[in-house]
Amino acid sequence: MKDNFRIFGKSLFFPDDGILVIGDLQLGYEEQLFNSGMAFPLNQLEQSINDFQKIIDKLREDNLVLKNIVLLGDLKHHFGYNKSESKAVREFLSFLERFLPGGGIILIRGNHEKFLIDNRDYKDYYLTNSGILFLHGHKWFDSIDKKLLSKVKSVVIAHLHPAIMISDSAGVKKEKFKCFLIGEFLNKGWFIIPSFFPLIEGSCINNYPVKNPSKEFSVIPRAKLQSFSVFVPSDDKVLLFGKLRKFS
Repeated sequence: MKDNFRIFGKSLFFPDDGILVIGDLQLGYEEQLFNSGMAFPLNQLEQSINDFQKIIDKLREDNLVLKNIVLLGDLKHHFGYNKSESKAVREFLSFLERFLPGGGIILIRGNHEKFLIDNRDYKDYYLTNSGILFLHGHKWFDSIDKKLLSKVKSVVIAHLHPAIMISDSAGVKKEKFKCFLIGEFLNKGWFIIPSFFPLIEGSCINNYPVKNPSKEFSVIPRAKLQSFSVFVPSDDKVLLFGKLRKFS
């Protein structure tokens, strides 16, 4: 796979296209936990904004030009309408528009976007002229015809909330880290990005069973993920952990 991407925190950046992509903000998740009886400060929106600002600062530090921001679905957590959640989504989008005042924010519809906010234009997928296809990752779309697919060189998805569980030899001490999964599938390069929301690390991808293909959970079969490489962002570095099969 051509090395034409950069990882900044929980985001992926394509320098040739000037595209920054994040997924699964799940704004409103903390409110659901709070309403279920868990008491903690409601600062998910603030944390998400702070995390994104750090990414922007890094892009500027490296003199990288930002042309588009792609949000890979599930901006919101509730499947229906929630007033405070909708307000949080509007505030986050307004924050992003500071960096691209002339437009350039691309919204991909996720499985949580049952109710859209402010009648914004959500796309099922977005394909760049350079051949990068962005979609949420919970399903494929019949409208992506063969002629269109022939132009696709790379696919970027979210939805899985991938995280890797690392343990000592005795299995006593365990730590979980958000991670990127990058590999080849259908003769194309694939990028699976972690969830952007800060409250939990995500789903332990190395514990997903590879059997029972009738219960797939993404556009990529579970067994195929075993050959993907695991990248873990850590402060200002990105660590390559090797192939996923090494941890399964």
